[in-house]
Amino acid sequence: MAADEGLSANAYSELVTESSRVFKWHMLSEDRWQMLRDVRLNALKESPKSFLSKYERESTYEENQWREEFSRGEWFVVGNDGPPQGMIGVTRSSDISPADRYLEYLWIAPKSRNYGLATSLVRAVVERLAAAGISAVWLWILDGNESARKLYEKCGFTSTGERQPPQADPTLCEERMKLIIT
Repeated sequence: MAADEGLSANAYSELVTESSRVFKWHMLSEDRWQMLRDVRLNALKESPKSFLSKYERESTYEENQWREEFSRGEWFVVGNDGPPQGMIGVTRSSDISPADRYLEYLWIAPKSRNYGLATSLVRAVVERLAAAGISAVWLWILDGNESARKLYEKCGFTSTGERQPPQADPTLCEERMKLIIT
């Protein structure tokens, strides 16, 4: 399958947005590393100020680097009968409990925004994590990304008060948020 193809409709679960639009979402398997790459690069190109990493950096990644992303967690894409229109990652990290996870890479393509898709996707992933016994979900949000902050607050995340300059760009600052789910 070519990297720019979508997934078949029966490979997805349905996701109903706040606007009653129905999208499909699916957890990628490692053999779909090309889809992760393509969606991530689209996100970095379209929304460069929303992420610490840059398109110029990640576009040079080799196959083994994209496959390594899968060892960090689970990757979900969302769309309808075509190329994915968004994504989110659920990862593990040594700085939190083994029963907790991080959310990262959240991005929705411009033509699929304003339907409540990001909110529905975050909520669906959190429900899946709760069913798996995960107790809390964490994330870091860059200062100035107010639309993302509003989204996460709407989903129940609260500030931990922790702030730090990210290693990738110490001229910026990010804030840690948390959602207790069990």
